[in-house]
Amino acid sequence: MKALLFSANQYKTKIISLSDRPAGLKPEPVTNSERECRNCVVAFITFESGDNILVTSELISAEIASMAKGTGVTCAVVVPFAHLSSKLTSREDAVEGLNLVENYLGGKVETVVREHFGSHKELLLDIKGHPGAVRFREF
Repeated sequence: MKALLFSANQYKTKIISLSDRPAGLKPEPVTNSERECRNCVVAFITFESGDNILVTSELISAEIASMAKGTGVTCAVVVPFAHLSSKLTSREDAVEGLNLVENYLGGKVETVVREHFGSHKELLLDIKGHPGAVRFREF
């Protein structure tokens, strides 16, 4: 598992289209085509082949919660992001991992936003400028 974490002033997305790659990808149903959050921790997450989804989900959730607490924010955004690895896990494991992260964070931060899996999105990300505002994690 690999993840990029950002301490953000603003995060905003809009789904433009559903993805058809890699071949056979089945996007989740779209329930909300636009999302926005201010003063949040944003985590771009890639689950990889061979990951223990239960373990890595719990580890990245702890990192996100720790960053939120350390920066004094109460909102976390969980974003599926396949671009951090060429060794992706299955769609089913990735979605399970994202759902686990969302659930783990539910008791640690006030608001959790879980982004859609399997879509192309417009992205606005305003990253804060403090030390530690951008972090890379690999488990």
